[in-house]
Amino acid sequence: MTQFICALYPTAAAAAKGEIPTSITIEAKSEKLAVMKLDMMIEEDFPDMAGRYLKPKIAESIPGGVGRPPVDAFSEDWIKHYEWDKETKNFIAIKHAETPDDLDPLASMKVIFDLPISERISYIAMYGSKPDEIDQEHLSNACDIAIDDDADPEIRAIIDGFQRVPAVKAMLPASVEMMIDALRAQTPPCDSADDAEKFAIKWVNKPSERESSGPTRTYESFEVEVALAIMGVNPDLAKAADVKNAKMIRDNRDTAWRAWVNSLRMIPDILNIPRGELFTLLEKGYRDLKLINDTDARRAYLSSVLSGHPSLPHYQQEEVQVENLGGGKFSISGLEKNASNEGEKAEVGINKPTADDKKPEASQTVAVSHGEAVEIVPAQDDFKQRAVALEKSLSEKTEEELENLHIWKKVQSTDPRYTKPLEGVGFAGTSINAEYMFMRATEIFGPVGTGWGYEIVEDRMLNGAPLSESIYENNKFIRSVLLRDADGTLLYEKNHVLRIKFWYVADGDVRGELEAYGSTPYLYKSKRGITTDGETHKKSLTDAIKKALSMLGFSADVWLGWHDMPEYLADNAIEHSIKNASDKAEDTVRLRKELDEKFAQNTETMRTAVTSNEVTKIASSLNRTIGVHLKNAKAVNDTEHARYLETRLRRLDEIKNECLAKFEGEKA
Repeated sequence: MTQFICALYPTAAAAAKGEIPTSITIEAKSEKLAVMKLDMMIEEDFPDMAGRYLKPKIAESIPGGVGRPPVDAFSEDWIKHYEWDKETKNFIAIKHAETPDDLDPLASMKVIFDLPISERISYIAMYGSKPDEIDQEHLSNACDIAIDDDADPEIRAIIDGFQRVPAVKAMLPASVEMMIDALRAQTPPCDSADDAEKFAIKWVNKPSERESSGPTRTYESFEVEVALAIMGVNPDLAKAADVKNAKMIRDNRDTAWRAWVNSLRMIPDILNIPRGELFTLLEKGYRDLKLINDTDARRAYLSSVLSGHPSLPHYQQEEVQVENLGGGKFSISGLEKNASNEGEKAEVGINKPTADDKKPEASQTVAVSHGEAVEIVPAQDDFKQRAVALEKSLSEKTEEELENLHIWKKVQSTDPRYTKPLEGVGFAGTSINAEYMFMRATEIFGPVGTGWGYEIVEDRMLNGAPLSESIYENNKFIRSVLLRDADGTLLYEKNHVLRIKFWYVADGDVRGELEAYGSTPYLYKSKRGITTDGETHKKSLTDAIKKALSMLGFSADVWLGWHDMPEYLADNAIEHSIKNASDKAEDTVRLRKELDEKFAQNTETMRTAVTSNEVTKIASSLNRTIGVHLKNAKAVNDTEHARYLETRLRRLDEIKNECLAKFEGEKA
């Protein structure tokens, strides 16, 4: 049987705490089986080793080679005389005896440039080149990544590729960081050491082509630039850590980020705007918190700044206005540039609706005096010229489509009080309380049995995987054996499956029906051995009813994944807490008092903030919270409280500007 030498090296953090390398020889038919056997032996002999050691180095033991550690026994002596060679993927003898200085050669190094090339590149890729002095904790992490073959593919490619280029070893850390940032800006991302090496060679040998060989600007990189601007970081000066944080803002769909990106992407040729100008534009616009929630004001601001910009030849300021002249006549200003006679206003005639008109038309086509047809779409308060594609799609839905969604819209939002994280099942998710869904069904359809109900159509057991048991010898796992019945047939896991016909009554007389399945493991193997579930039928029925209700839109926000977005969770929790408190005056008073206290605490923190970025983040979060309260106040027609919240928003805007002005004064 083949013998495999296995070596375990501790992480830098573990080594600092006294952990030392160890080795062992394992007999197995293949390297894969050797790894499996090693994992079991580690679990038995060193149950607390997880996280303290790197991935094991394994090589086949060759007769007449470097020798080997003991078979099936861990040894700390053998590994003292041999080390892992990355090029040959094997163990080689250490050429000289270790001295005290050799045990930790990096400890005496003070600045980044003094580090060996692989550790230097790893350090810069992870933490940047500033400050010049080495942070020992950062160095420990950088050393772990430098020798970890399973590190992030991008960092692994940068380390392996750049260190092959001799000129990189003589480059200053700031220059290396600049080269890494240029490589990371490429689309698609680089995950090959060969590609990284080619990039470094071209960067070193052809400096005049660096700008032209840079990455093509895309909407994906443009979205990161907007996020950087919101953070208060100029994209041209952004470090790797800034880019990472900006991508988190993009992935979390930050409210301010989403608002600005949606408006900017509707501008033709927006990618032609230099990054520096984009940063200045957003930096000024972000100071006005009203622009985050007011689409019209935001578009007006962008139009006032970008209209006539030489890089945007196809972008024209939108100033079309319609004036009612009476008698069915309207005047449209702002269309002169499209008309044949400049200076004139277009007069249009619109047929007034008659009693025969059953439904108002969504739009009307009218004749313009210049001979062109103009389609006038009535303004809608809920969709004021929304640029976002999704919102535009919603605004264009027909009455029939909206009618089809009337149940869905009523029940899609889930009260977070009746949810909990779903853990321990092999994946992460959100579990919804079944009784809550039954209560919501009763609210919409009526009592169970008259407004909604179900019929069991099918009830059976399905075979799952064959059952097996593990065989141990001297507390060591040997093999697994399939279990058989007395007649020799295999024993299988059992899963209970239930199919129901779910029915409901909508609008008093319309009966709907659909089928749904529910399933629950009945006989299965667990950590405690073979287990059976005595409540299988009840669980399967509950599962089937919940699945049927989900098809009608009940708790759709969970099934659509919205509960995985922190922003949605925060807004949803506030909305439901306000709704739940609407029937209890004391709870309403409490919510308003908590909001006032939060306002006072956050504004005080803004005044003592040490960076403008901190001020902006606090203001954005508080602005979103007040916005949710304002939305609900308007929904219940609480005009007095709505006016109060609007004054709070204005005061927040004033405090933010005061705090930002303080930092601008310090810079001056």
